[in-house]
Amino acid sequence: MTQSIDQARLRAAAEHLDWVLSCYPDDEDVKRLRGGFASLIEQAKAGLITEPRDRSEFPARYALAEGTYADLENPSVEEALVAFSIDLRGGLAEREKRLVAELESRWKTGDQARAGAS
Repeated sequence: MTQSIDQARLRAAAEHLDWVLSCYPDDEDVKRLRGGFASLIEQAKAGLITEPRDRSEFPARYALAEGTYADLENPSVEEALVAFSIDLRGGLAEREKRLVAELESRWKTGDQARAGAS
């Protein structure tokens, strides 16, 4: 199934990412991230992105994988970047949705097991 862009979600994610990045004006990593994503953010906010993008087109994907923004968590650069990236791809693929559901189920089961052990 071909993914499609949800303009409202993408615009909201772009606005949120833009706001989160503005919270760290002096961080050099965030400055580079903002520079790499500026065009995509502006296009998304203007409703100009109509086709999903491949994740290989996203700047900073390696920096995210390396945890470059892990310390920037209030607000979280990683969370905002991941949400925007997912919406740029047209949302999660069915396989990814199943994986998320499976992980959430395991976490819930683990939480219940830990609560029962208390």
